[in-house]
Amino acid sequence: HRVIPSRQLSGYIYVVDVEKQVVLKKTEGIDPPFREHDNNPRGGMRGMRGIAVREGKIGLSNYSGVFCFDRHWNLTQTFSHPICSSIHEVLLDEEGALIASTGTDTLVHLDGEGKLISAWFVHDDRRIARQAGIRKAPMTGGEMLARGIDFRDRRLTHSQEHDKTHLNSLDR
Repeated sequence: HRVIPSRQLSGYIYVVDVEKQVVLKKTEGIDPPFREHDNNPRGGMRGMRGIAVREGKIGLSNYSGVFCFDRHWNLTQTFSHPICSSIHEVLLDEEGALIASTGTDTLVHLDGEGKLISAWFVHDDRRIARQAGIRKAPMTGGEMLARGIDFRDRRLTHSQEHDKTHLNSLDR
């Protein structure tokens, strides 16, 4: 059942031993800020998203943030950035994380404190946009960053204006 009121927790994190067919751990998921303003009945800001494992660190994302855990599921690090909305995938690296931000059609690279290392806006890459038939967004990536809009707060933007390609996944 996908329709969950904003005042209700939107999901859980499960650790499962597939061979023994047993749930080892169940804990509450981490809801993003501004979720109470989400009116999307199909998923919107609910639930946990991408998962990545690197050198004993486990990274999970929700709509707008990345949460890192050690092997014992102790939370060790949390980071986010205003350009990140509707995160769909995350990869951990030596500096922090690479994030597929679907809400802004951006590949974001953040350090472990949430500081922007780099951002690649698919709309700004004219050659790829032309070849893929991507419609123009209302702002360039530079304008999105310069205006300081917090795309994590859905009241401030209309995600359909910036989510033209639905940049959904990434790999190295």
